[in-house]
Amino acid sequence: MMIVSIGILLISSCLFFMRNRDQKPAEAYLQLALGFQMFYFLYRVLFWGGAQSIFMAAAFTTVLFYIRIILLKSPVKPSLIAFSLFTLFIGILSVTPAYKVYYATHLHTGASLKYGYNYLDKYSWFLYTSKENGLAIEANRMAKEALNNAFEAEKWIFGSKSDWQKRLEDHRVKILTGSWKSYE
Repeated sequence: MMIVSIGILLISSCLFFMRNRDQKPAEAYLQLALGFQMFYFLYRVLFWGGAQSIFMAAAFTTVLFYIRIILLKSPVKPSLIAFSLFTLFIGILSVTPAYKVYYATHLHTGASLKYGYNYLDKYSWFLYTSKENGLAIEANRMAKEALNNAFEAEKWIFGSKSDWQKRLEDHRVKILTGSWKSYE
């Protein structure tokens, strides 16, 4: 549902921009920049490929917006302040390591840590790609523990236990040997 909503927001932002860039330039550029920033936010928190390209489009449209309001000498409105704060948030998000974003969006609850072996496995991948191998090994250990917890409690079961045990062990070996090329 969020995907559809953000897609509609981006499309409506582009349409609003095309219809209003001459009559209401500040609002048109604001809508366009906000649409791209929201689209980037979605890509970033869902870990879809191409987020950096979307970020570049968001940054470009945001710079265009600020140039436009400076040239128009637009007054400071609450919407400008809110947009500026959101822009700051997006900027911080863009430089935050993936493993921290993943932890905040997927592992922030006790249940995720206790039963979420699949989440912890992917978290170990993000730690590994950030050269945090010690933490990646710890996350892998926690994933093995969560796998046992999940199957004992019959919660969050995705596939067979033996397949996951093999997968987690394979990932542990790849972390130790520095040979983990992609998350599969």
